[in-house]
Amino acid sequence: MAAYSTSETTKRRLIMAAGELFAQNGIKAVTTRTIAEKAGENLGLIKYHFGNKDGLLDAVIDYAIHPWTSNPLKEYLAENERLFASAGGQEELVGGLITLFFEVVFSKERPAWCGMLMFQILQRNLPASKKIFDRVAVPILDTFSSVFRRITGDEDSERAFCWIVTLTSPAHLLSIDPHTFKKIHKNKTAPDSILLKLREMTIRSALTNLGAHRTRQDSIILQCGASPQPN
Repeated sequence: MAAYSTSETTKRRLIMAAGELFAQNGIKAVTTRTIAEKAGENLGLIKYHFGNKDGLLDAVIDYAIHPWTSNPLKEYLAENERLFASAGGQEELVGGLITLFFEVVFSKERPAWCGMLMFQILQRNLPASKKIFDRVAVPILDTFSSVFRRITGDEDSERAFCWIVTLTSPAHLLSIDPHTFKKIHKNKTAPDSILLKLREMTIRSALTNLGAHRTRQDSIILQCGASPQPN
């Protein structure tokens, strides 16, 4: 048991060191020797546990995307299906989804490098890019798109995408460059109060956009001679 515990501790140290270095300097610029030195571990342990640098990178990505692999937004949506039945319920549903999204992105258990590295990799044509896209980006888009369609009755995927971008961009912006945010803030920190205010404003904006869009859709339906569907 002690040997297993030590092995897991070593792997975690290497993953944490590699993730931070990859995010700060870029994957190509980082060597396995530099990673081992930062982790305070023997260079040979990278080969022993991960095979090579690519294997370590894969483990780093798995760590970074782990909170999303259970598809928490979809689970929340399934558990709160009843909320679609009323306008008030729909507002609660959207607010709950956005709150959960923020909680995952800004979890105190997740190192800052996770968001930074995921964004970098998504910009490049790497095998890891598809893993992040398929396991993180697509489930998020699918869940919020479903909510948009069911609340507004609009099947236009581009409008749904634009709504999703407006509600996810603030969180993504801070998660991919937290150091710049600290430089901008007057106290040179990223206090929890800022995240709470940002989340509240994001929810308010998302609901406002949904309400305005729903009103527009009802107007179009009425102009066509039909009656809008009740919430």
